[in-house]
This record gives sequence, C-alpha cells and structure tokens, in this order.
Amino acid sequence: MNLRKIGVVMLALLLAAMAMVPMVSAEVNSVSNQLDNTTALDEQMNAVESKVMGPEYSVRDQPLSRLEFEKSNAEYIKFLQKNFNQSVVNQMVDNEYKKSQKGMNAISTAQTLSVPPVIQIGGRDIYLWPYTNSAPNGNSFTGTTNLIFYGMTNSQVANYFKNNGYFKYHDALGWTEYGYHGQSLSAMQWTSSPSNSPYQLEDGSYFGNRYHLVLTSGHYSLSLGKNWCYGQTHYEYWSTINPGHWLYPNSFDVAKNHLVTSNPSLPKTLTNLYNYWSGLHNGYGYIFTMS
Repeated sequence: MNLRKIGVVMLALLLAAMAMVPMVSAEVNSVSNQLDNTTALDEQMNAVESKVMGPEYSVRDQPLSRLEFEKSNAEYIKFLQKNFNQSVVNQMVDNEYKKSQKGMNAISTAQTLSVPPVIQIGGRDIYLWPYTNSAPNGNSFTGTTNLIFYGMTNSQVANYFKNNGYFKYHDALGWTEYGYHGQSLSAMQWTSSPSNSPYQLEDGSYFGNRYHLVLTSGHYSLSLGKNWCYGQTHYEYWSTINPGHWLYPNSFDVAKNHLVTSNPSLPKTLTNLYNYWSGLHNGYGYIFTMS
C-alpha cells in the first residue's frame, strides 16, 4: 500500500472515531438521566412525611448579647484574627451577629418573614425547628435543616463522613450554630454546634469553594430505640471583596445531593421539612439510616 492510500485510510478512521464521540456522550447522558429518574421515583415511593405542629408551638428564644455571641465563637474569632486585621474581624462578627438577630441578609431577601413552627419527624418522638441559627433566636435563621441521621450521635456521623464516601470530608471552622429540638413539645431545648470538629466538616477548602456540613446534637429516641442527630449542609464560596462565606444558588440542595452522591449505598428516605427558602432550598431533606 502506498503512502497516499495509507493517508486516505487513516483519515477515514479518524472521521469515524470523531463521529462516535457524540454518540457515546449521548448514551452516557441518557443512562445518567435514567438513573436520576429512578432515584427520584424511589425517593418519592419511600418518602416519610413530617408533621407541622402549628403556629401555637413557637420557638422559645434565648437571645445572646454581642459579648455572649463573641464568647460562643471565641475559638473561631481567634482563627480570624490570625488571618485579618482587627477592623475586618470586628466587621465580620458584627455582620454575623446582626444576621442572627434580624434574619434578613444580602443573600436571602426573597425569604419569607414568617418562620414556620416546630415539626414532628415521621411520627416519632423527634420534634425540631427545621432551621439553624448562629444565635438561639427562633425569629431568625441562618441555615435550613436538610439532613437527619438515625442511629448515630453527631460525633459518630462526623467520623463516618471523614472516613467513608467517594468524597471525604475533613475538619472545618465556621460560626457556632444553634438548633432547637426535643422528645416532646414540652421538652424543647436549644443545643449548639460549636465552631469546630466534630460539629463542623467540609469537603473543599475554607478560603475557596466548600461543601460545609454543620451537625447538631439530637437525643435518644425511645420510638426509634437509637440516638439521632441532624444538621444542614450548604455549598458556599469565600469572598475576598466582602470577607466571609457566601452561598451559591440552590446552595442547600446542591450540598445535600453532593452528600448523597458521595455515599450512594447509605439507606435514605426523603421527607418534607417545610423550610423552603427561595433560591436556596426546596424544603425537603434526607433521613439517613446510619445503623
């Protein structure tokens, strides 16, 4: 075979290979869509419905003064002081404190002003206010609950995600978060998720993009016969212009799906948590059965 014929054959093979690329890509996308649809259908069939207790079951506030807020975040503030001058740190503390008290911030102007009441999860002795806040203040919130874990404490859950999954989480820092829960409506209490591990984890980097996971203590459930805990995860980025973390669109949905993708074999059900946040969270969360 002469060189000209070899060149023609090689060109034909190259064109054939290029034609196959879109076909392979389309096939992969088709399979991916089928898997997504199947997963969504399974979740709908296995959904656990939460129960709204009504507006009369309001959250009992325990307001923090600015000084108390600083004390509850002392370790985190020390970290910030190592990386920024004091005027910047003061502004960051002031911004977060105001956010926890008033509820409205630059990224959440579309949120509703009426914060929903306590809900009951799956008919069990698990009652919670489906939000977190950086102060024990139920008239405001800085995060929406989107994760519940049956069978483990928050430190056990933290250890699990640091050692399992396609994407490993690691210790993180963030503002102290507070959750409100109880075994009954007459036994509700605030619990804090301090600013470091095992209460806070991340997949990513602090001064970059990260999936931030905040774990809140639960309690022993008699109806479940196990411990449980809960929390919220969101996808955020660090801003050098306005120092601090800022939420991406659909932040809470993107982050909870990232956790599911990382641990696809972990048993889970979907539940309505009634905490829809426009542009950030669809109001549904996952219940993971850990043990």
